[in-house]
Amino acid sequence: MEYYHLIVKHERPRQLSEFLILWSSYSNNFAQSWLRALYGLLFASLICYIPIAIVISNKLDFTNIDILGNPLIGNLLIALRDNFKLWFILLNLTHRISELAENITNISTWLYFWDMISRIVVAYFIFQIVTAFRKFSR
Repeated sequence: MEYYHLIVKHERPRQLSEFLILWSSYSNNFAQSWLRALYGLLFASLICYIPIAIVISNKLDFTNIDILGNPLIGNLLIALRDNFKLWFILLNLTHRISELAENITNISTWLYFWDMISRIVVAYFIFQIVTAFRKFSR
């Protein structure tokens, strides 16, 4: 794979499959580094957590926003801090939506969208971690 990586550096991939192979090999260093996949899992799940925390938070106050956006940033930090336990729930692929929101009848459809994206991303990086661990059993 390293030889393939060197070839692709000089020649641009022409097919979507070549792009996917190259991108997936970066996430765990050609199945050699489970730490790289773990860092990717933590970072990507944190990125997916931010919109979910914003959608679920009921403490956001958008009535006092100035041009600089200082109250907006403060509100977002409060929403992220108060809902931090959701990040650990999102790392579990088999969680229920009811674990994310207390009153499930009043939640937005954006929660379902970001939850599905989060599940796909977490599943991908868990697969990359398992693939990297398989190098010890080969």
